Amino acid sequence: MSLLTLSLSQVYEKATEDIFASAGAVIDSVLAQDTKATAEAPPASRPHIENLKRATNRKREKLRPTEPTSLDFDLDVEFIGSDFLQTDVQVDEGRHLLFATPDQLRLLARAQTWFLDGTFKVVRHLFVQLLPLQAKLVREKKLQRRVCVQFSSLSYQ
Repeated sequence: MSLLTLSLSQVYEKATEDIFASAGAVIDSVLAQDTKATAEAPPASRPHIENLKRATNRKREKLRPTEPTSLDFDLDVEFIGSDFLQTDVQVDEGRHLLFATPDQLRLLARAQTWFLDGTFKVVRHLFVQLLPLQAKLVREKKLQRRVCVQFSSLSYQ
């Protein structure tokens, strides 16, 4: 069995076990398990990382729910992580989904300044805007950082 076949089967197995890890993280962990075999293999037989990422994402795509065709869809929270969906607001024919982890909400509560930044090109066809909410965190007087603490998918502006 070639290194590529072995790596791909291990990557597929790990990717289906941990659906929330990025494809890159899954691949890195699998290749780190057997670094000696990877390093000793001829360059042509080593797996190309970008190809492994694409193949991993294609494999995971089959595990995901189908893309919704209308705003009247049931959101399967199994695929977005526990406690990430904070609310699902439906008004008339519109729908807004608000996402944040409990830790992000705690950061938001402590922040003195909030920033909104509307993004339009990264959302799927049913939604028209992604509205990330950022909070300015201050640890020391000179150390300030803006952190994204909440995401809203809006079906209308």
